[in-house]
Amino acid sequence: AGVTLGLSGAGSMIVPPLDAHFTVNGLSMTRGSNTVENAIPGVKLELKAPTAAATPITVNIARDTTPLKEKLESFVSNYNFAVQLINKEFAFTGEARVGDSLSGDAALRGLKDRLSMAVVTPLSGFTVPYNRLASLGIKTTNDGTLEFDAAIFDDVMTSNEDEVIDFFIGIESPATIGMAETFDDLISQYVDSGDGILTKKVSGYSDQVSDIDDQIDDMERRIEKYEQRLRMQFAAMEQAISQMQSQGSQMMGMLQGLQSQK
Repeated sequence: AGVTLGLSGAGSMIVPPLDAHFTVNGLSMTRGSNTVENAIPGVKLELKAPTAAATPITVNIARDTTPLKEKLESFVSNYNFAVQLINKEFAFTGEARVGDSLSGDAALRGLKDRLSMAVVTPLSGFTVPYNRLASLGIKTTNDGTLEFDAAIFDDVMTSNEDEVIDFFIGIESPATIGMAETFDDLISQYVDSGDGILTKKVSGYSDQVSDIDDQIDDMERRIEKYEQRLRMQFAAMEQAISQMQSQGSQMMGMLQGLQSQK
């Protein structure tokens, strides 16, 4: 008897793949894949199985707050690093600060004051209380650094997401600058490559160092020339002394000769 492979049944038939048919908000759509990325802007749909027409599926779309939270954590970390560096310059150690200390630098103290004001001052034009960092979980500590409470931030984002986003990125109409641009403008005033306050101060210090180096080089050249002049004068004096000694010896010889003729 022959061997039957069982490939003649309906279950062994090769069926070509079919397009996915679905409806979004009453609009019928067809796609060649069960992964749909352009039906709803910014949303990727994974079509898993057929559903009854009378049983629609509700898709809840929510903003992923993780990237914003990570950026805020990075902001707090970088802010604290800068404030701690400034605090180190102004810390009282019980001894006079000299040499490389910036404790008396007005520009650095001004930067510290403006940073402190920026993180506690409410921004006008935004919904109260979501117009200040403290209401979003970012609070100031006694030494001027910041603390970020992620739980408070999550609660505020859940209930007032739009207000929080507006506070950070600003409002188009009426045009209102948000916290991100406010800080960017503040930092640019100090570190802008062209006319930043600290940039110009560093450039000024660099110019002073260059001038001092030039003065040192000039002084070294003058000292070298003075040394050469002293050496030449010393050599001339030695020669003169040698000639005087020689003449003295000759005069002594002549005097002795005169005395011997008496």
